[in-house]
Amino acid sequence: MITVRVFVVVASVFAMLIVSADAGFVVEGDAKPSITVRADELGGRVTVIGRLDSPLRSVLTVSGVWQKYNMRAKPGDVVSLFVDEVNGKRLASPVEFRDLDVAVCDPTGAPVQPAIGQRWVLRAYETWPDYYHPPEFEIAMGRPPQAPAARSATRLIGVIKR
Repeated sequence: MITVRVFVVVASVFAMLIVSADAGFVVEGDAKPSITVRADELGGRVTVIGRLDSPLRSVLTVSGVWQKYNMRAKPGDVVSLFVDEVNGKRLASPVEFRDLDVAVCDPTGAPVQPAIGQRWVLRAYETWPDYYHPPEFEIAMGRPPQAPAARSATRLIGVIKR
């Protein structure tokens, strides 16, 4: 009798796996296939969504707090802007932008320097990073490739609201 129960349980689990595979469910650990997009499709047929869940280069109202990059940071070390609100909506979890990836000015155009603990409200947009040349280019120029600084996947550029 136990053998029949075990068989029924195993058969049921196997059937559920087959049904879920046919329905297109992704099993944990399965990688999504990469997508190739031509540059001239960007801004037209293709919209790239940034880490703030809005299309890149869309002007948003964002709010966040400047904090140390990590708990081991020493005075003067890297700070990050942790954006926790976009267009008046609280994010499920803050999105971190390192200070290297944030460019903010005041309404007169003067750069604004961050300080730990400050809350900033900005009119800003998220955009592509453009930090350094590819290693192959540096080699072709006769220069050794530089190790890039740790950066975010995107940058945040904005004007502080007063």
